[in-house]
Amino acid sequence: MSVVLSPDVQRLIEERLRSGSYESADHLILEALESLRGRDDGLEAHKGAWREELDRRYKDAAAGEVEWVAGDDAARRLAERHRASRSRLS
Repeated sequence: MSVVLSPDVQRLIEERLRSGSYESADHLILEALESLRGRDDGLEAHKGAWREELDRRYKDAAAGEVEWVAGDDAARRLAERHRASRSRLS
């Protein structure tokens, strides 16, 4: 495979190689791709959890088990929760 790299990408690769952490450009690129795979797998896991949570909430809404709140009131409540959580962390 032949790849054309921009000068900026070439510079980044050369900087990383000079750091001594990688034995070759192939090693650096392999590590980068494995890191991306891990990130992507993590994102997929989060997407699945979000889908499950949304499905649960839609079912709750369809069953009438949801308290509907006007937009302004919802924004106020969220801001209050945010302030409260930040004050607990301080």
